[in-house]
Amino acid sequence: VCVCCVCVMEDVEWKGLILSQINKNNNRMRFLVDILKEKEKIQKEKNSLEEKCKDLTFMSQFHEGLTDSSRQRSHTVGRKNSMQSKIKDSIFEKRCIEAEKKLLELEKKHHDTKESLLQMYQERDAQNRSEKRALNEAKEAHQKMVQLEQTVEELEKEIDILKQTIEQKHNELQLQKMQFNAVGEEMTAINLQFVSISKERDSLLNEREELIASILKTKEEMANLHNQRIIDAQKARDEKVRRELAEATDVLPDIASKQLGKTFKSYMPSKAVHSLDAHVGGGRVVQFDLGGSKFASGGVDHNVKLWTPAGHLIDTLKGHTGTITSIDFSPSTDFLLSTSNDKSINLWNLSTKRSKFCFTSHTDKVYSARFLTGSKLVSASQDRSIVLWNAARGASERTFLQNSTCFDIVPLDGTRFISSHYDKHLREWDTRQKGSKPAREHKTSHSQVIAHIVPSPDRHSILTCSKDNTLELVDLITFSSEAVFSDDSLSIGQQACRPCFSSNGYNFAVGGSNGSVFVWDVNKREITKELSRSSHDRAVTSVGWCGSQVVSTAMDGKVIIWEDED
Repeated sequence: VCVCCVCVMEDVEWKGLILSQINKNNNRMRFLVDILKEKEKIQKEKNSLEEKCKDLTFMSQFHEGLTDSSRQRSHTVGRKNSMQSKIKDSIFEKRCIEAEKKLLELEKKHHDTKESLLQMYQERDAQNRSEKRALNEAKEAHQKMVQLEQTVEELEKEIDILKQTIEQKHNELQLQKMQFNAVGEEMTAINLQFVSISKERDSLLNEREELIASILKTKEEMANLHNQRIIDAQKARDEKVRRELAEATDVLPDIASKQLGKTFKSYMPSKAVHSLDAHVGGGRVVQFDLGGSKFASGGVDHNVKLWTPAGHLIDTLKGHTGTITSIDFSPSTDFLLSTSNDKSINLWNLSTKRSKFCFTSHTDKVYSARFLTGSKLVSASQDRSIVLWNAARGASERTFLQNSTCFDIVPLDGTRFISSHYDKHLREWDTRQKGSKPAREHKTSHSQVIAHIVPSPDRHSILTCSKDNTLELVDLITFSSEAVFSDDSLSIGQQACRPCFSSNGYNFAVGGSNGSVFVWDVNKREITKELSRSSHDRAVTSVGWCGSQVVSTAMDGKVIIWEDED
């Protein structure tokens, strides 16, 4: 609209300019007409003067002719006539001079008039050109005006459409506001209902917590009573055994005593009978099956190998792409679990020597996996999670997220297990309980992480092994420390060897960073034997003990089978 107004104003200015120029031109034309009339008048006067001049010339010629003829007649008459003629000639000359002056003035006026006419013609030509330019510009302005009027019409149409759209959107907005208000009222009602339900929930949760606390307190009291009964019964049995042994010692002859000592000695291996080059790059873990008919080893070469107690290779299980970190046989010894730094867990069918399932839910390397039952297993990873798996379906059932990384797991029964952590704690878990909190916790005396834990044969104790060169025996009934094992000659190192109990639970073996295997007496809390350090060249990483055999593996890649010298 503003553009149109500007164009209209420009059009008015052009028309006014043209009108003023036309008026000037008319004034000049009137002036030109007056000049032309004056020119005609002067021309008439000039013509009349020229005629008079002609007449005077003729009269003068005629008078000269008469004068010549009269000279011959008489001298007297001539004098008189000469005087008259002189008078006439002077008058005529004056008139001629005046006529010539007027003629010169008329010629000058005529010349000036010509020049003014020429100037006027030039100005008129220039005016015509400017008028043509003005007309052309006026036409162009008119065309622009027409285009702008068309644009204005189109814009007005678009404005009408936009007004309709705005009105439609306004109606929709009003409808949405009404709907929003309705939803807001519903939300208010829901919030009120939620607040009421939350209060009821909080009340129920408080009641539930009170009931749980009461139940746990009752269970704890019952467990304490039961534990105390077990301890009292164990003490009574131990006292009875000591009394019977004392009586038997007094009765039996010396030869029986020697034979008894010889029997206990047969369970103390001391000689390396087989040295096997098992794993390129280093061995990491060894373990016997429950029957002692075979054992398995795993190493840096990503392989799991099965061996006979005589040192013969049964088979090699290949499927991992990282270092093997743990091995566990199923209770039926038909399946084997292996974990690796490649974030996976393989469940091997030992009859087919193939992987039945590969569990890959962990997001970081897996440190340990153990069978809870024949169809349930549990695993621990660097990703700070403990996962419960269904081995029959190959799927996870539950995940326990932790603030501290779990390094090893020991199953207690079909529903409970113990885990060792970076924060030097042991935690007991019960899969029947809901939530992600452990049933019990125990802070050990270790100053560094607990790398490995192994159970005693009777499952009454747990032996922990830490990188601080100490081992700790924890009573599972009271969940407290029973003994700490350390010695100046024992250096476990950063690889933190996985220890193992003897079959009767009176001894355990653990490897050192110098390549030796140390045998400890649990009751005396001292090293009773050091198996030759010359067998392994590097740190021992895992030990297995079954019957009269001890198997060890080290970073040198060897697997050594130890037996009694006799």
